[in-house]
Amino acid sequence: MTLAALIERLRQTALAQPAVQTVVDADVFRLNAMPDAQYGVFAWQQQMHRVNVRNSFVTYAFTLFYIDRLTESGDNEVEVQSVGMSVLTNIIRAFADEMDVSDWSAQAFTQRFADLCAGVYAQVTFTVAADYTCEDNLLTTQ
Repeated sequence: MTLAALIERLRQTALAQPAVQTVVDADVFRLNAMPDAQYGVFAWQQQMHRVNVRNSFVTYAFTLFYIDRLTESGDNEVEVQSVGMSVLTNIIRAFADEMDVSDWSAQAFTQRFADLCAGVYAQVTFTVAADYTCEDNLLTTQ
């Protein structure tokens, strides 16, 4: 599976979650420039990927986020974080039958983006058989 295919699967799997209305690609802080974002938000950021040349496996590393807006009183913080744990668990489990998915850790947070929000972020890796060849993507110039 290529990096692009994995990212597209992450997006589609996230959007299939009832609590997810918006996906923020590549940088969670892009949410700051989205004052009309539909919450809950799934976001992802790439981390350091690894390639094992001996056995032709690629390990893709990501930080995944679930973010939702807090009420004015902030009394829904733990509820938002609980939903976030469930959403991220569902997304990560959707990949476990097809590839090696690392044990993952999660951290709850409260953060101001365009709105005061809470959520959870998780560090996870997906290990897949490499299927990329340079010849498939060569550009020719004339």
